[in-house]
Amino acid sequence: MQYAGEYIDIARMADDLGSQKAPLISPDNYREVVMPAHQKIVNHIRSLKPDIKIVYHCDGSIREFLPYFIKDVGFDCWNPVQVSAEGMDDTAWLKETYGDKITFWGAGCDSQQVIAKCTPDEIRAEVRRRINDLAAGGGLILGSIHNLQKNVPPENMVAFYDAICEYSVKYYENGGHV
Repeated sequence: MQYAGEYIDIARMADDLGSQKAPLISPDNYREVVMPAHQKIVNHIRSLKPDIKIVYHCDGSIREFLPYFIKDVGFDCWNPVQVSAEGMDDTAWLKETYGDKITFWGAGCDSQQVIAKCTPDEIRAEVRRRINDLAAGGGLILGSIHNLQKNVPPENMVAFYDAICEYSVKYYENGGHV
């Protein structure tokens, strides 16, 4: 930051605090053990560049931690919004509850179940749903939930990309719905 700070707009941090089924630690343990470290890192970064945006990567079932990520730590963006993890599928609720406080990055299509195993039409429907749930008022960087793996059929990758392009434009042309 000392030498490149003027060129840096985003800092990224990463942890995995959740499994597919549940958080890996309790909210109490997060508050007592992990959160102070997160706060220290974020405060240090912001002391060097106050207007920087901080992206936090944490997948899995972590819904219980979101209030702490936003209010107590001050993350600006959360990635990947793993909708296939327990308690994470209700993206309309996530947007309603936290959409004015944090940017969602990901959530577009589950790379483990949907992109790898569904038809192109099912992928399009999933992208459409997530745009409708999360795009209102901005704060959405739509993408796959994880890296696309070698078992993803090429036509599914194309369907995903095409659906993002098509529905993103239609969302705004149609006044907020596709």
